[in-house]
Amino acid sequence: VQRYTDGMNRTTREGLTGVRVIRAFNAEDYQNAKADTANEELTNNNLYAQRLLAFTRPFNGVVQNMLTVAIYVLGAEIIIAAASPDDALETFSNMVVFSSYIMYVVSSFILLAHVAMGLPRAIVSAHRISEVINTDIRVIGGSLTESDDSDVCISFKDVSFAYPDSPGDTLTGITFDVRRGETVAIIGQTGCGKTSLVNLIPRLFDATAGTVTVDGRDVKDYDLDYLRSKIGYATQKPILFTGTARFNIGYGSDDADDERMMDAAKVACMDTFLNSKEGLDTDIQQRGANLSGGQKQRLSIARAVCKNPEIYIFDDTFSALDFKTDAQIRRNLKERTKDSTAIIVSQRIGTIFDADRIIVLADGQIVGNGKHDDLMKSCEIYREMAKIQEFGEAVR
Repeated sequence: VQRYTDGMNRTTREGLTGVRVIRAFNAEDYQNAKADTANEELTNNNLYAQRLLAFTRPFNGVVQNMLTVAIYVLGAEIIIAAASPDDALETFSNMVVFSSYIMYVVSSFILLAHVAMGLPRAIVSAHRISEVINTDIRVIGGSLTESDDSDVCISFKDVSFAYPDSPGDTLTGITFDVRRGETVAIIGQTGCGKTSLVNLIPRLFDATAGTVTVDGRDVKDYDLDYLRSKIGYATQKPILFTGTARFNIGYGSDDADDERMMDAAKVACMDTFLNSKEGLDTDIQQRGANLSGGQKQRLSIARAVCKNPEIYIFDDTFSALDFKTDAQIRRNLKERTKDSTAIIVSQRIGTIFDADRIIVLADGQIVGNGKHDDLMKSCEIYREMAKIQEFGEAVR
């Protein structure tokens, strides 16, 4: 029953969250048929279980009543055959006690039957819970809560990375340094490992080979809270929480006041929108359902800026912005992060062409490293991307 219930819940959730895609592809009939199949399987399974339950209940009642009648009939015969009134009274008392014990035993068997019917669902649920509890913790924090004031802020030394159970490496032989106060961009085609690379800095994953250092120390030596307090991370897919704009912008910044939050919103060009609503009290629905894609990204950028970290990581957080807003936010960020280290991941050359350095990834390896003009001469992949994007912009 639990397995079929999960299947029905999964199908329903997919239908609700993907309703726009379903309508856009005229797939209502397919999705309805899929839901009908899951519902029919669940219904049939529940009907089978309820039929068994419907049979056991009257059966248990019949057994109870027959045992009671049998006890009293036998007891009556014994009482009649008793030699004296005292013996009859003792026999009657024993009969009543025995009858009560029999009822307790039968009730226990009835309860056991109900437990047996619910046991499969409990086993399935317990198995899933045990999978979570028994999952090995792969990222274990160190004890270091201080760092060196070195000129090199972030360093990758022959780093390779592979996801668990993956047949091959996602990243191979990554080596580069990011100096303090430098803005470094990472660009490459979809699936080349850009997000995987920046995830190694806050230790969302650990490198399978090589060393990643922050401020001259291996990230594995740092206390996780201390390491991540140094980083402001705007994720590729903006994650927003149910609540207010104040809660989402100030998330992770306990000491942030309203002025600081609005200043961060201004950097992300989100202040105009908030002022047109209810300011920092603007309601944000689950996962930002009442915001556009660009607004979600700008709120995510504002959250990273509000933290005032030493290191900024923007993981393709400009992809849903129009070119005018993109340019304005980059100007604001350039002024705001001039004393901080910034890593920007993007697929748009127009977003990162003015970075201090651009790293080009292809198939998990670095194939280009330098400024825009240098890469246009030396890196064929970068040159092809620039040519295609310039053509696209010309068409616009």
